[in-house]
Amino acid sequence: MTLIDTLRAEARAAPESGIVAVINHGRLREGLIPLWAGEGDLPTPSFISDAAARGLADGETFYTWQKGIPPLRQALARYYARHFGRPSRRKSSSSPHPACMRSSWPSMPSREAATR
Repeated sequence: MTLIDTLRAEARAAPESGIVAVINHGRLREGLIPLWAGEGDLPTPSFISDAAARGLADGETFYTWQKGIPPLRQALARYYARHFGRPSRRKSSSSPHPACMRSSWPSMPSREAATR
């Protein structure tokens, strides 16, 4: 029995998400670099996988600060002030989805429209 076999019938019958359909449509296309899901076609560099393994071993497996890690935000604010002469109201993000949502809000008629 596989893990999929243990799911309820409704879960097994659920349709693919739209992004999965797009990924599968282009997955084997010659010369296509699959950046639609944030993945390239090269192996993860060892400095990244080593840091991830250290983080897991150190117990860093919980959610981060929603607006970004405070020391990172402070460093970004200093950089922004140094290079652009004014304080930054920028936030760092823990992943692409919240970053895309935040960056699209100013062009939306309301935040509710961004979640439709």
